[in-house]
Formats: sequence, structure tokens, C-alpha cells
Amino acid sequence: DCVCPKGSPEGTRPRTGWVPGDHVNGCTVVGPGPFDFTDCCNQHDICYVTCNSGKSNCDTQFSDCMSQHCSNVCGTDFWCNFYCGIAEDVYYAGVVDFGGDFYNSGQDQACERCCCR
Repeated sequence: DCVCPKGSPEGTRPRTGWVPGDHVNGCTVVGPGPFDFTDCCNQHDICYVTCNSGKSNCDTQFSDCMSQHCSNVCGTDFWCNFYCGIAEDVYYAGVVDFGGDFYNSGQDQACERCCCR
């Protein structure tokens, strides 16, 4: 189905044969470090290359995934949660501030243009 911006004659829909899961690269800039967010990074990559996913939606899901990971890894350990939270903030700021070009490129690959009715 074509997703059409209000009043626009042209929209986008998922490209036929495109498989978002084939386009992941882990945590692009930062290595795994003491808190391994690789699974969250891969899910974030998939979101960025899923047509019409919405960048802010992808980034919020990424933050939620990392928060859950910190909870799973650290349990009730205050200092572990503190440092994991700092790492999460750094990763999240990175995608919010510098992820736009990656998101736009992913959407260009994942979507094809379509006519709105």
C-alpha cells in the first residue's frame, strides 16, 4: 500500500523483494564495549531500512531496547545501571544527531515511489 503525505500526489511503499534483515552491520561507529548493544543496533538497522518506519520511531525503539538490555545485564546493581545508562545515552545521541543520512539512505533503498489516489 502506498503511504501518501497529506495532499501529495506521490508516496512510497515497500520495494518488492527487499529484505530489511539482510542489511544490518551491528553498531556502526562504536564497538561492543562493556555493554554489548549489538542486538539493539541490528534491530535499529532493520528499522532504518524498513520502508516508512519513521526515524524517530526507530530511534525510540533503539533507546527502549538498550534500556531493557541494561536492566537484563545489571539487574539491581546501581553502578552497573549507572554506567550502562551513560553508554545508552551516548549511543542514542549518536543516532539522533548523526543518523539522518543513514535513515534517508535506508529509505531510498527500501522504498519505491507510488501514486497517491
